[in-house]
Amino acid sequence: MPEPPASPPPDNPPAAARVTSPRHTGLLIFLAVLAAVTWSLAAHPWGWAFGLGVHPYPESSSTPWTYQLYSGFLPALTVVSLVTLLAGAWRHLNCHVDGCPRIGRYPVAGGRFKVCRAHHPDEEVRSRSVSHLHILTAHRAHLDRLS
Repeated sequence: MPEPPASPPPDNPPAAARVTSPRHTGLLIFLAVLAAVTWSLAAHPWGWAFGLGVHPYPESSSTPWTYQLYSGFLPALTVVSLVTLLAGAWRHLNCHVDGCPRIGRYPVAGGRFKVCRAHHPDEEVRSRSVSHLHILTAHRAHLDRLS
């Protein structure tokens, strides 16, 4: 006797298999930030102000109150900014084919994508034999498409 066909998976998975809803995610983030603020205030009497450079140095100290700000927080912020700049520039300049680390110099699909020589759809570009005639032909074809 043949077995009945397997039933399709239910539309609503059990509660244990569901992903956390956005409402719960927001609540978890809020609680994590609240715990971090509470710990910071309890860990040092000056709390986050101490980390930003407001430090109660003794009156006889020759160290300015901004020393910690200039030697800790601002250089760290500068390094993070430079790393972010480099990552964004790399993403903007590299070939748009997934996983390709080459620089994308050739616009294709009307400029929507930039690809490297290896991923260009034209055989003349891939074979490194782009002639002036090829460029003029491609330019005329592009002008014909625009008009």
